[in-house]
Amino acid sequence: MQKGFPQSGLLEEFDSIQNAQSAENGDTLGVDGFPSYADYSSQTSGVKESFEEYKLFSLEHRKKVFNWQYYSSIIIFVTVLLIVYSGLILSFMHFRQSLKSDLDNETELEIGKTGIKVKSSIIGIIILLISVSFLYLYLAHVYQIKEVGIGGF
Repeated sequence: MQKGFPQSGLLEEFDSIQNAQSAENGDTLGVDGFPSYADYSSQTSGVKESFEEYKLFSLEHRKKVFNWQYYSSIIIFVTVLLIVYSGLILSFMHFRQSLKSDLDNETELEIGKTGIKVKSSIIGIIILLISVSFLYLYLAHVYQIKEVGIGGF
């Protein structure tokens, strides 16, 4: 192996796993459509060094992407929880207000240049339904956890 590449054993192990998975799938190319390291064994040392640098860079880049996705998913999850809790608190406040003041099931809707004004005894239920629906849609469609295998890149 070339000097300056202490992780070359890692590359060989990575290549053996990648080649095994490629053979199972019937693929002849390695990662990102490039041939595996073993295919470059007859090439010059400059090509081998460049290929090793590329594979190490590629592995480090994937590691950084997974780290970023981990932390960003936590931030997004906390933001979603804040939005849902805000909706729950707002609907609770509206329920409490409707219990204190008897609205006699009056429903009032005003649309004007300054905005929309809705006054109803069921607005708390609407806010609650929107909050719970938002949480459900987030959990069902955004927060799906999918396992990524080593050959999945």
